[in-house]
Amino acid sequence: MPLLDTTGQYGDETTLTSPRRSWVSIAAFLSGSKVSSDFNQNTSTLTSSAGASPPGRTKRTYQAVKLLYCFGIFITFALQFYVPAEILIPPLTARVPERWERPVDLLMRTALVFVTCALAVLIPELDLVISLVGSVSSSFLALVFPPLLQLSVFHSEGLSPLVFVKNLVISVLGFVGFMAGTYIAIEQIIARNSLKATQATAAYMVQ
Repeated sequence: MPLLDTTGQYGDETTLTSPRRSWVSIAAFLSGSKVSSDFNQNTSTLTSSAGASPPGRTKRTYQAVKLLYCFGIFITFALQFYVPAEILIPPLTARVPERWERPVDLLMRTALVFVTCALAVLIPELDLVISLVGSVSSSFLALVFPPLLQLSVFHSEGLSPLVFVKNLVISVLGFVGFMAGTYIAIEQIIARNSLKATQATAAYMVQ
């Protein structure tokens, strides 16, 4: 069956990405990072060139996906800020009179929301920055640290060799995902900035 190669065209299985890149992408997927924006661009090109849906219908589908995405952010934003709020707000409210605790609480929460929105607007290449941060933090928080913490806390209770090997394997997989995800994210950042610099130089030479 013909597959989509890295240039966005159909081809055989032999025209796909190299095995090394494939394994790196799989490892980065385990770390929770966004593996490759090239794949998303290729699938978008394939969808638009196939003509499976009318343009109006496709546009409505995209708008529906955007609305659902915004709804998901609206629902989960407070949940994501629960831990930072519980860490940052109580020390501030403890320093003010009781009648000012509620206004300070609301002001701090509002400031946190504005800071995150400002970062989202001002940081260039935000998608790649999120990939880099996710590959570092997600792999360590979800895969590397929990097994090591279990070994360090419960080692005196006589953990079985099977639990020890299982935790060690999970930690190694998390570290491999961290390395692969960080490598891909940094590679994409460098490639995109190099492309922009080349385009800017070419535009300047034309002028």
